[in-house]
Amino acid sequence: MIMLKKAKKSEKEIEKTVCDAAENKGFLCFKFSSPGNKGVPDRLFIKNNEFFFIEFKTPGKKLTVLQGEIFKILKKENVRCYTVDNVKRGLEILAYELR
Repeated sequence: MIMLKKAKKSEKEIEKTVCDAAENKGFLCFKFSSPGNKGVPDRLFIKNNEFFFIEFKTPGKKLTVLQGEIFKILKKENVRCYTVDNVKRGLEILAYELR
């Protein structure tokens, strides 16, 4: 019997799946960029006057040093920031944010 290894989703596939789910749950989901400011998170999610950021990563990858520093700055301002490297984690964050 041959066991096939399940292919890991790419960062782009994870991002699309989570963003589609977020939009289906009523979130606004924007690709975020800040010209001249490297290391900002990939996406901004907004719903009911609340917002948070998600940085999407390839499975198993971590934030860069610069991204980690940006996250620290945002968190000091009480901004919720998450790192997502799989769809399950992204969906859990959406459920948490809907509470």
